Amino acid sequence: MNNLKKILLIAVAVLSFAACGNDNEENKKNKDTVNSSLWVGNLTVTPENFQLDSLVVKTTCTSKTNTCKIEMNKVKFASAMPHQLDIIIDGVSFSVSNGDTILSGANIASQYDKEGELADAGYLISSINGKISNGKLTATVEGTYKNTRQINFLYEGTRK
Repeated sequence: MNNLKKILLIAVAVLSFAACGNDNEENKKNKDTVNSSLWVGNLTVTPENFQLDSLVVKTTCTSKTNTCKIEMNKVKFASAMPHQLDIIIDGVSFSVSNGDTILSGANIASQYDKEGELADAGYLISSINGKISNGKLTATVEGTYKNTRQINFLYEGTRK
């Protein structure tokens, strides 16, 4: 009788361990990975022929939704722009191909941080395409400001 109890106890332990192992594997598959990086680079704006050097950009890519948030700190799009803004472009799609992160999106409304609250920046992004590769971020953005003025820019930066 004692041998039967030992065998049952061992069987229960093995089954419990196997069941926990499956749960852990399932959790790994559904785990949300968030990867944030800081970049420093140059922003070239057309048709204004304006360049902003040493612009800090933060990317936050979330694997569960395959989306990336791009934050540009203290940015201006023209020399006549009276204030620098912290612009947020949220909802950019990303995928990974051959170790590179490919960014893309369309019809995304940009926002800015106004005293801790997000506000509409008035810039509608009709197209964004970019790539993170070998410690470099390149992004081309096309859009309109308040549906009246076309503003396009190219950002090229390196990981900070």
